[in-house]
Amino acid sequence: MSGWVLFEVVAALTLVHTHIFVAGYFLTASLIGADPNRHRASIVVRSAGLVVFMTAHSVLIRWLYAHPPTGVEAADAETGAQLMYFGGNVVDITLIILLLAGWHRSTRPRESP
Repeated sequence: MSGWVLFEVVAALTLVHTHIFVAGYFLTASLIGADPNRHRASIVVRSAGLVVFMTAHSVLIRWLYAHPPTGVEAADAETGAQLMYFGGNVVDITLIILLLAGWHRSTRPRESP
């Protein structure tokens, strides 16, 4: 592999990883951000967004499992899809718990002094 091709591969991988990190950060911040936000979407809108995200992620995983990208061995694609599936479930459950915990905290009755 020539130096230029290697540079392009590294640049592409860096771009993909940066995209995944930034998208994940903004998704998490919009769903369960700790900062008080007067204009935050309702729990229904945020829950619907989480369901859409989980559905899209699930479809992507199944697609990658069944149709490996060009240049990726089938066994490697299957392993990667399984890692995304099981790791994604952990992330999904954590986001659901944190979203509902925040909703519970914001709707419980206030204690009077």
